[in-house]
Amino acid sequence: MDTSEAQVQTDIALGVLGGLSVLYSLLKTASWKRRVASPLIDLETILKFLLFYAGDLGNVFFAVTFGTGLYWLIFFKGQQFVSVLLPLPEQEERFVTYVGCAFGLKAVQFLHKLINQISIDIFFIDWERPKGKEFKSVEGSAF
Repeated sequence: MDTSEAQVQTDIALGVLGGLSVLYSLLKTASWKRRVASPLIDLETILKFLLFYAGDLGNVFFAVTFGTGLYWLIFFKGQQFVSVLLPLPEQEERFVTYVGCAFGLKAVQFLHKLINQISIDIFFIDWERPKGKEFKSVEGSAF
């Protein structure tokens, strides 16, 4: 495969998987809207969609760069006759840019998840009796 053809294939994979990630993010946003029981599309909904999309697009970048890197590794190292060349410096720069974008988008998703988990207050009460010691039950009222 020619190096320019490999770049076109990578761009096609990013475009197709990026489009699928938009649909998946819309599905996540619709599910979230149903859970919060809000029928309106407001600024919070658009922000949630963008945050979901950032995480999904980060997954796409990771998948494409992993596939590209694995292709370069397997086919370059395993060849007996020269058929696959290592990437040119401009292709390597694009690869590093894709990895950087993936890490940045996943960092945004991580911060979103962290803020969601910090903002939720849950208090669990353990209703089980303690095991081991036996307690005498006291008759009467607590008041």
